[in-house]
Amino acid sequence: MTLSRDALWGYLSQGLQYGAALLVLPLLLRSLTGPELGIWYVFLAIASFASLLDFGFTPTLARNVSYVSSGSRRILAHGYEVVEEGGSVDYALLDGVIATSRSFYAYLALATLVVLATVGTLYIESISGPLGNKTSLWLSWGLFVAATVLLFYFKYFTPILQGRGLFVEYYKATALSNLAFIAATAILLLMGLGLFAVSFGYLTSALVGRQLSWYYLKKQEFYAELKLASWRGNHSDLFKILFHNAWRMGAGVIGAFLILRANTMLASSYLGLEVTATYALSLQITTAVQSMALVVVSVQLPRLTQLRIAGNLEEMRALLIRTGAQSVAFHLIGVAALVAVGSPLIRQIGGNSDLLPRDLLAWIGLMSLLELIHT
Repeated sequence: MTLSRDALWGYLSQGLQYGAALLVLPLLLRSLTGPELGIWYVFLAIASFASLLDFGFTPTLARNVSYVSSGSRRILAHGYEVVEEGGSVDYALLDGVIATSRSFYAYLALATLVVLATVGTLYIESISGPLGNKTSLWLSWGLFVAATVLLFYFKYFTPILQGRGLFVEYYKATALSNLAFIAATAILLLMGLGLFAVSFGYLTSALVGRQLSWYYLKKQEFYAELKLASWRGNHSDLFKILFHNAWRMGAGVIGAFLILRANTMLASSYLGLEVTATYALSLQITTAVQSMALVVVSVQLPRLTQLRIAGNLEEMRALLIRTGAQSVAFHLIGVAALVAVGSPLIRQIGGNSDLLPRDLLAWIGLMSLLELIHT
């Protein structure tokens, strides 16, 4: 696959992943009241909080799948094994990494169900006063919890696709799943189902995305080799090795949540759902810009991994500098456009909510830029 094709699907999928709600925004703003829009963003913030249970395993697993796919024969807690480019794949070890990740995400899905069904439900109840139709609220929350648990249970598909360099397939699954969200949500909103429509669309997206990821995996030649391999090591020992580096990534994930999502929950508790809708909408659009800016770097992760374990630091450094500069430039242009014309466009479509004032929006853009560089 060429970079241009990877990047094309990357921008499409990231644009749909973080902009799907924006594409149905006119319907959302007309169909949902301010409190309903606010509670939806609280749903998303709670799901982000639950994702902290992942604690950095997704990028750690993707990196180690890439290591093994590049020829590494061992997974190390400290450092990495230097190998020649183009080495053969130890499919038994790859099977062990995938089996360990599958078990981890099964436990993670169970923990997520417990957290959302208890603490999450109590929190939603505590802030739901401005909402009139509690039946619709709880049906919507139930669908949202089911979708979130499903996403966690099958989350191991993501590091496999990314680690194998199957970014076109990963981006296709992401793009089509978000198109499913847009279609299902728009149809049900037009039917007058309000908050329920958005949660149903979220569940539809989860089902479509996981099914497509599984389909793309089964099509790969390496999958047939993987089915014949059998790892005879100890999953617990391998988990400990992976966790040694994952917890460090997890610390960064927690920091990102506190910066990007925790304020949504604080706003809903102390400033009300109307203000929460305004803040979260501004944050959502800025996050979409940031995520699309990261695509130009993320599609190069398999190549960066190959260069790293081959010891080719000069080429790796040049690639990082070039793609990093492109990413920052994309972000700056996107945030500048948002600050300049974002609010007029929102008002033009006649929504019930608006973006933050331009000075506060610029501060969110700066925060997003710093997070982009850190990421």
